[in-house]
Amino acid sequence: MELITDVRELTHIAYGFKAAKAMLSALELGVFECLKDEPGSLDQVAVATGLAENRLETLLTALVSLGLLSKTGDLYENAPAVQTFLVSSQATYLGDYLLLQTDRFLFPAFVELSEVLQGHGAGTAWGEYQDLMADPAVAAEFSRGQHAGSLGPAAALARKTDLAGRTRLLDVGGGSGAFTIACCNRNPSLQATILDFPNALGVAREFVESAGLGERVDHFAGDALNAEWPDGHDVVLMSFLASAVSGDTIGPLFHRAFAALPAGGLLVVHDFMVDDDLTGPADAALWFLSCMFNSADARALTPSLITDHMIDAGFVHAEVQPLIPDLTCVASALKPG
Repeated sequence: MELITDVRELTHIAYGFKAAKAMLSALELGVFECLKDEPGSLDQVAVATGLAENRLETLLTALVSLGLLSKTGDLYENAPAVQTFLVSSQATYLGDYLLLQTDRFLFPAFVELSEVLQGHGAGTAWGEYQDLMADPAVAAEFSRGQHAGSLGPAAALARKTDLAGRTRLLDVGGGSGAFTIACCNRNPSLQATILDFPNALGVAREFVESAGLGERVDHFAGDALNAEWPDGHDVVLMSFLASAVSGDTIGPLFHRAFAALPAGGLLVVHDFMVDDDLTGPADAALWFLSCMFNSADARALTPSLITDHMIDAGFVHAEVQPLIPDLTCVASALKPG
């Protein structure tokens, strides 16, 4: 990353939230939805959304300037990515995830970033993950939103991770079950158990049943850091778990995985990771600021940090591969024997 030399680059970062909020407001107010079938004029969009034309025109101008919409004559049209990911009828729809993750949780949480950095806890807008999961309604909403955002990474991880010959997977902190579902779909003989807080498992059961995997997937309620893990698994998967806990609990988690696995068992860790020299990439680095709202003492993860913890726990053949470019990596290691 080149160093910033111009004040305009500083202000671009400082005001970057405006573009995000314009997109999210348009999503929430149905602008993209009313253009899903064909281009529309200002007055047509105004009627469909119930927004006053003068205010709507200001929003549409911003959306066009950002490349979210195109404007030909008097007609507005969704950009290809908007049509694919921000229209609810599409199988690839991410709108609910973005509205929940970004608009409801991250925007208000980041107002408290300075306080979190000063050590005043994880903030009140989001709070520690276990507190979030304690409220059934919030847990369900959060888990459903996370599921939509996890489908793509889960499918990629299932393609990249060789589970041939493996019989049973323990998805620790498995949330909505997106990664379990993807791995089971990719490996027809694989069975699995999802371990997470009770209120998260309610949503996981729904998604697992909808995927037709109810007979192959069990659910185990508990805190991954304290509960006694169920036995009988030859794969332990932790996706987005190491970044959601305090840095000093990552080592104990990996030791628990080592104890739970038989000889030859496989540990798979998927998470945000920055480069070992701690210089980027920016997308992953910024996500670690978000992770502090789950746990104020969360660590910025690197490939070396993860593999060092794996080796310290007793694993061998630890290796790391990129999964989502500039954002996540997947690490794996074997229990010797």
